[in-house]
Amino acid sequence: ANVLAAMANFERDCIRERTMLGLARARAQGKKLSRPRKNPLQTRGLTSSTGGPARNRTFLPTSLIVIQGCSAK
Repeated sequence: ANVLAAMANFERDCIRERTMLGLARARAQGKKLSRPRKNPLQTRGLTSSTGGPARNRTFLPTSLIVIQGCSAK
């Protein structure tokens, strides 16, 4: 069991090292590594993804029907 744990730790260290090397290589190539910023208007909900005015897409059911046989479990 100790041998398997040691191998797992070694593999995790190898993965971490490869990940860090890949990130360093990407930075050296000038690639952006972060999530793109949102448009402030999209954050406020003033525009939609198509560029037009945003529409309220909230759906509120007018009634709730519960079938007794299905809700017992």
